[in-house]
Amino acid sequence: MRALIPALIALPVAAQPVPPPRPAEFAPLPALALTPPPDEPPRAMSRQFTPPPAYMPSAPQDAPLAYAPAPPPAAPPLGPGGDACLALAASGLALAETLAPVAGEGGCGVLDPVLLKGVVMADKRIAPLEPPATVRCELALEFARFVSGDIAATLEKDGAKIKRLISAGSYDCRGRNRQAGAKLSEHGKGDAIDMIAVQMSDGRTVVWPKTGDVALGNALRTAACAHFSTVLGPGSDGFHEEHIHLDLEQRGHGAKICQWSVQ
Repeated sequence: MRALIPALIALPVAAQPVPPPRPAEFAPLPALALTPPPDEPPRAMSRQFTPPPAYMPSAPQDAPLAYAPAPPPAAPPLGPGGDACLALAASGLALAETLAPVAGEGGCGVLDPVLLKGVVMADKRIAPLEPPATVRCELALEFARFVSGDIAATLEKDGAKIKRLISAGSYDCRGRNRQAGAKLSEHGKGDAIDMIAVQMSDGRTVVWPKTGDVALGNALRTAACAHFSTVLGPGSDGFHEEHIHLDLEQRGHGAKICQWSVQ
């Protein structure tokens, strides 16, 4: 056994394989010599910014620009009755005085109120409204059309003229029928007027709730219900036995309420 050990030690050691030579494309790159750029002289700072030439106007500074400036923002609308006020003034049908906006609690108020003092008839005479009514422009215009058109045609056909219109109420910040907890009345919006009578030039007084003439009463009722969205009179709810309520309340699908039992 001891004789074998020297023999093993004398065996030659196998040579380790050597890797192939590195291709030329993978040879290390030569070191680059980094040369700093030459120093630039400091730039002079200008106190006034000069825009690029593409944005410079081609015309002299005092010449008008070729483009129009942006329009100013639109003024806020005059409110729901803004156009109606212009229409009221243009119609020439009403003697009315412009009032300052009215504000109240619980939703009351009128953005564009007028003090309606009378209606201008077809022959340019004025039928005064007493007392004058504080209403919004749209109602004033519709009431003036109603009186100068249908009412005049109904009451003046015998030659007598409308001398005076007697009202019972207009703007009033309150609930319907003056009941506590009731929905806000159209009176609280300047959108209603109550009428009692019409005085004629021949001395007659036509009381709207109780004309005493069924044909005349039906004519007044038909005309009122054509012009207004709400007409309440005798027989409606017990609160309109002595006057006729007229308003322009807006309802879905243009629904109307016309409750007036002619007497």
